[in-house]
Amino acid sequence: MLSSPNRLGMLGIRDRVFAKSLQSIMTAFVPVTITISAVAIEDPRVYVVKVYGASAPGSGVVVKSDKKNSVILTAGHVVSDTNSEDRPYILTHDRKTYSISQISIHPTLDLAELTVSVSLQPAPISSNLHNGGDIILVGFPQASTTSLVLKGSSQPQSLVSDIRPGGYGIVHNAKSSTGFSGGGIFDHSGSLVGIHGQADTSRLQSGRLVKTGFALAIPLSFWLPSIPAASATVTDAQRNNDYLAELSYLRSVMKYEEAINKVSKLMLTRPQDGPLLLLRGTLYIDMKQPLLALADLVSAETLMPSSPAVHANKGTAYFLQDNLELSLNSYEQAIKLDPNISDIYINKSKVLFKLRRPLEALEALNAAIKSNKQNAHIYIERARAHHELGQYRQAKDDLEIYIRSYPDDAMALSLMGSISGKSGNRKESYNYFSQAADLEPTSSVFALNRAVALAELGDRDTAIKEIRRILSGHPKFLPAMANLSELLYLKGDKSESCQLAHEATEMGFNWVESEWDSVFLSSCMFVNPKTLK
Repeated sequence: MLSSPNRLGMLGIRDRVFAKSLQSIMTAFVPVTITISAVAIEDPRVYVVKVYGASAPGSGVVVKSDKKNSVILTAGHVVSDTNSEDRPYILTHDRKTYSISQISIHPTLDLAELTVSVSLQPAPISSNLHNGGDIILVGFPQASTTSLVLKGSSQPQSLVSDIRPGGYGIVHNAKSSTGFSGGGIFDHSGSLVGIHGQADTSRLQSGRLVKTGFALAIPLSFWLPSIPAASATVTDAQRNNDYLAELSYLRSVMKYEEAINKVSKLMLTRPQDGPLLLLRGTLYIDMKQPLLALADLVSAETLMPSSPAVHANKGTAYFLQDNLELSLNSYEQAIKLDPNISDIYINKSKVLFKLRRPLEALEALNAAIKSNKQNAHIYIERARAHHELGQYRQAKDDLEIYIRSYPDDAMALSLMGSISGKSGNRKESYNYFSQAADLEPTSSVFALNRAVALAELGDRDTAIKEIRRILSGHPKFLPAMANLSELLYLKGDKSESCQLAHEATEMGFNWVESEWDSVFLSSCMFVNPKTLK
C-alpha cells in the first residue's frame, strides 16, 4: 500500500505550502481613491486642443495656466520636427487659434510642453489610475476640427512593470484614430491621468509588427515631478490639483513620511479639513500604522459622515489591527453609501476569507464584478473563493480570465496548478507550476510545488534532487523537509526519511490529515530512525 503512487500524500502538503504563500496577497488591500478637492467636469473637451506643427496634426491637453500663458502637454513625436519657421499653432475646442511660442521636448519621455500666450482652462490632474477602471480618451481626428470623446478602460497591463520606450506605461482599449496622439486620458472623475501616444503592437516570430487592438499612453505621474511650484497667479482649483498631484507622486514612490509631513503642514491652517484628514489617514495605512490612521479617519467621519472612502479606509485600518468584525462593519457601511465601488467589495471579501466565511466572500466578489466587469483583479479573488469552496471548474474559469490579462503572474499560475492537480490533470498541473517557478526562480515555494507535481507524474528521483537543492538554500523550510521525508520513505530509505520527519515535527510542522499521512506517521514518526539502519 505504501508504494502506491495514488497514496503519495503530496497534494495536501503542497496545498498547505501554497496557501501559506498567498497570505501576503490575501491581505493586500486595494486602496480606496480619494481627492482633496472635487473639480466638477461636464465636458473634458474644453481642456483638449488640436496641435498643428511641421508634420501631421495631433492633440494636446492644457495642464497649467496663469493670467498670461498656458502650458499644453502633448506627445513628443507630434512636434519633434517642428521649429518656429513652421509657425506652429493650436486650435481650441471653441475653434480659436493661438500661436505656439515655445516648445520643450522632454529628454526621456515621449512628451512635449507647448507654451501659448493666452490663459486657457487647465485640466484637473491626478496620478491615481485604477487598473481595469473606466477611462475616456479625448482628441482630434486628423481630418476634423471637432474633438471626440472615446470610452474605454485601462487594462491590467497598465501596471508599469513593463514600460515601453518613451515612458509608455498605460495600456487601454479606447479605439483611437490618426490625430489622437497627445490626446488626454481622463479617469471616471474627470481628472487627466495620462497622455495617449501609440497603438500597441506585438512582434510575430517572422519579425513583423501587428497591432494588438490596444493603445499606449504615458502615465501623468511620470511627468508630475517636473511640475514647478504653483505661482501666486494660479487658480485655487489648479493649486489644489498640483498639490494633489505632488502627493499622489510621493505616494506612488512610497515616500509616505514626506507626504504626511506636507499634509500635516497644510493642516496647521486647515485643522478641520475632512479630505485632508482622510488623506493623511490613508497614508498612515500605507505605513501600517492603524492607530494613527484611525485617529484621523474617525475625525474625518465626524466632518464627512456620508463619505464611503472614510468608512472603507476605516475598514482597512481595523483589519490591520485584526479587529475583523469592526472592519467588516465599516466596509458594509461604505457599500451602503456607494454600492458601485468594486474595490470595497474586494476588501470586504478579504475580511470574510479571514473569518473563514468563503461563501459570503464569494457573494461580495460577485457584487464587485457586477459593478466593474473590467477589473481583472476581481477574478483572481473570486477564483480563490471558488477554490476554497471546492468549485474547481469555476475557479479555473476565473483564473483563465485573469491570466489573459496577467500572463506572467506567478501566484496565479501556481493557483492554476493547484486547481489542475485537484481536478486530476497532473501534467497540466506540472506545467503551470513550472511556469510559476521559472518566473520567480528564487521562490522556494514555487520550486517545491513544481517538484511535488513532478513526483506525482512518477519522476521521484528528479523531485528528490530538486527538493534537496531547495533545502540546501533553505535548510529549515519545513514543507520541503516533510515532502522529502515522504518521498524517501517511498524510495525505501526509511532511515533518512524518519530522521527528517522527526526533525520537521520537532520544529513545528503540522502534518496534513490524510490516509497516507496516517500510515506514514504510524510507520515512521514514532520509530527511532537509528533502529531502521
